[in-house]
Amino acid sequence: MKKIDTIKCYEPAQLNCFEEIQIQLYNKYKTNLDSAPVNAGLATFTVPWTQDNFPVLFDELAKLNKKVITARFFIMEPSAVLRTHVDTVGISRNPYALNIPILVESSNQPMQWFWYDGEYVQGNSDAYGIGGFPADESKLTLRSTLQLTTPHYVKIAIYHRVSNFATTNRIILSIRFDDSFAA
Repeated sequence: MKKIDTIKCYEPAQLNCFEEIQIQLYNKYKTNLDSAPVNAGLATFTVPWTQDNFPVLFDELAKLNKKVITARFFIMEPSAVLRTHVDTVGISRNPYALNIPILVESSNQPMQWFWYDGEYVQGNSDAYGIGGFPADESKLTLRSTLQLTTPHYVKIAIYHRVSNFATTNRIILSIRFDDSFAA
């Protein structure tokens, strides 16, 4: 019997400043983006959420009346694959992120979500925080795929994986809000 998906894995986000901030933020953080420590083809760094650090985007997101708790850049080198995981201690329906592509290709950099009916293994990392992994990846069933070329709200408490099969880096700004981890 096929499972009925009652939870959206992602939803488009309308940002009027999107095209402007792609260029602006890439240029502003180019040194950091190029020099972030890489581990297995992946790098990340956070930037304090201030108007000076995120001109234009700060004002637009302020209109949402949500408190930003983290602004983190994720960089994936070509051929990198981020292990299937969830970004929270437990699996729930609420946690999400606003992911904004800063430098991406139009294909070959999929974000995928999975059904999983198996044991959860908790993990912890200084760079990514507390999350978890499937104990048996053979029990994963593809649920949804997105080529992130425009801003989207993405569910991060559903098993997901990101791959970069393109020939250039994939750079995403991921914004977490205070209510994105609400119970």
